[in-house]
Amino acid sequence: MKLKQLESFLGDLQQFSNPKVELEQYPTGPHIASRMIYTAENSFDDIGNKIVVDFGCGCGTLGAAAALLDAG
Repeated sequence: MKLKQLESFLGDLQQFSNPKVELEQYPTGPHIASRMIYTAENSFDDIGNKIVVDFGCGCGTLGAAAALLDAG
């Protein structure tokens, strides 16, 4: 999957409508999330066919990105 395609898919995900700092609800936008996961896969081969766990996942953006790149 190409980077821009990944970013586009992530842009369709619903984020926190009113994030609460006291609950540490920090949304990870599609631009940074797509680049983080894309780099982990293409530079380090750390995503595809690997088990990926997104602890403290919030909106699940990183987990969804990993799943789109064939993570388990």
